[in-house]
Amino acid sequence: GRMQGFGGPVDKVVGALSRVLHGLRGASNNTVADLGPYLDVPPEELYPAPAVPRDVKVTRARFNLSPRAVSTLKWHSQHVVLCPHYRARHASDYLVNQRVVARWNHPASGPRRRALIYVHGWLEPGPWVEEASFLPLIHNELGVDVLHIQLPFHGSRNPKSALFHGEFFWSADLVRTLEAVRQSALDVRTLMAWLRTQGYEEVGVTGLSLGGSITMLLACVEPTPDYV
Repeated sequence: GRMQGFGGPVDKVVGALSRVLHGLRGASNNTVADLGPYLDVPPEELYPAPAVPRDVKVTRARFNLSPRAVSTLKWHSQHVVLCPHYRARHASDYLVNQRVVARWNHPASGPRRRALIYVHGWLEPGPWVEEASFLPLIHNELGVDVLHIQLPFHGSRNPKSALFHGEFFWSADLVRTLEAVRQSALDVRTLMAWLRTQGYEEVGVTGLSLGGSITMLLACVEPTPDYV
């Protein structure tokens, strides 16, 4: 109920901002002619199942004022681009986007058996607002460890050439937008796979605004979260 009541006003604000921000600079690449690799493709090819990542680096926060243990997770995205014309940009101009980052919150005594991945909304530069507000409520009231994952082209994954966080996620550059959605889904599912190797018996996913859309997508492709 709290997230539903909060999500509506957020979407209205983001919708207004989208018109203003994209008016500052339109997409520089018209990729409509490159949409062929995405048409009539089976879901298992558009959204392939992830492998368990072996390169996850866990760094415990040095300065933490909360009673919870907070760590940063980093690993290389497993995402593989479908459009051959987009691969060069993906591998060079957007190289910083290939490093996935997530924040892991669990009791100081150690991880529990249930985890919930939170997927944030468009335009968000970092996890600070949620970590100071409703994520602690979820952590305590639901009895789950909480992980906050950064979406492509947001936060530390945002290229310096972007005017704002998320500019390169949603735009009229349709191939880049489709690939951002595909990469988002795979990055979250990769985190799900890793969490299961850490002993978690239940892994759910939730999200707000854009994150809610990614969450609903994950409910439609195998392997699915335990709940959304």
